[in-house]
Amino acid sequence: MRMLAYGVAADTVDEYIKIGSSTTLECSLRLCKGDIRLYEQVYLRALIQDDLQIILHVSEMRGFLGMIRSIDCMHWKWKNCPKAWEGQFTKGDKGTTTVILEAVASHDLWIWHVFLRCPGTLNDINVLDRPPVFDDVEQGKAPRVNYFVNQRPYNMTYYLADGIYHSYPTFVKSIRLPQSELDKLFTKHQEGCRKDIEHAFGVLQARFKIICEPARLWDIADLGIIMRSCIILQNMIVEDERDTYAQRWTDFEQPRGIGSSTMQPYSTEVLPAFANHVRARFELRDPDVHHELQVDEMKKKCELCKSPAKLFCESDQASLCWECDAKVHTANFIVTKHHRFLLCHICQSLTPWHGTGPKFVPTISLCNHCVAVTNNNDEDNDQDDDDDDTEDDDEENQVVPWKSTTPPPVSSCSSNSAN
Repeated sequence: MRMLAYGVAADTVDEYIKIGSSTTLECSLRLCKGDIRLYEQVYLRALIQDDLQIILHVSEMRGFLGMIRSIDCMHWKWKNCPKAWEGQFTKGDKGTTTVILEAVASHDLWIWHVFLRCPGTLNDINVLDRPPVFDDVEQGKAPRVNYFVNQRPYNMTYYLADGIYHSYPTFVKSIRLPQSELDKLFTKHQEGCRKDIEHAFGVLQARFKIICEPARLWDIADLGIIMRSCIILQNMIVEDERDTYAQRWTDFEQPRGIGSSTMQPYSTEVLPAFANHVRARFELRDPDVHHELQVDEMKKKCELCKSPAKLFCESDQASLCWECDAKVHTANFIVTKHHRFLLCHICQSLTPWHGTGPKFVPTISLCNHCVAVTNNNDEDNDQDDDDDDTEDDDEENQVVPWKSTTPPPVSSCSSNSAN
């Protein structure tokens, strides 16, 4: 435990404990293997239906409907990496040999997934193809969730990730170089919620110094055993201290039994299970659904019915749709005097159009920025059309060289006069 918690060397306490360094290492590995054998099914279990309901409820309170966890990678320095593997485990920006840890964490710093076998030369995209993080989705074993974002149905949960990941429907990434106010607001909230996995990495390294310092073991399998044991102990601490958080959540349920799968007989026909696997794999990597989900998550929602917001009440500091605005501001003569701004139809920022009254007529409005962008696009299109017309005129007025044919005979003056 001292080696895990403080990261001390194996021969630090050999003077008063009277055991050698090899015995200390063997005892530490046996302790880690015992933790994994006894508690892995509880503290590193797969996501079940009860856990999913709790996480989805918390995600909805945080403003991301359908989000279950955050995913990211961490590099662990490997001091005693074998010489034959140094080229594979050394990355240029790190300057030393590292092992990549891929993990998934929820809002309460509970780590649900861990994979530590990838060399340090890989990035987050290459690592994503190796661990079985999406195997349950492709095999159809993941729980299906039906929800609506911006009045559009979705049936697949997603992770919050940084910008390097693929544009999959299972990822919602931040916007690189956001320009509009809506993009900046979405990026701010997305990066704030995505810090759950970064926070979990920091707490894990602070509690177990053996992970914070370079690894001194020779076998990569032993590194995986130590990492899994530390994460199990970390989840134990989270379960014990969860009620002391500023925002309290209910306890997680115990895992259900794990069933066994039987072997399928060999056949040359396409099995329905394989067809479902191909379909699920395609849905998992559909970039169009990813962009639609990201745009829908960016849109401002009505404070009452969660439909797309159309105006902003300055007095109540709330975004409302047309129906909810009519219900709220027709209650009495006082609320009819509330000042409301129309939201832009494209970026949902405040427009110059504002007013008071019991009910607004549904209209489509644009902000000054979107009007300028639209006008610039129209001018560019007009300029392109003019250029095309000019090119067509030039083609029609081209000078064609005289063909190498015999010119017609020149008539004499007498014949001309006679004619």
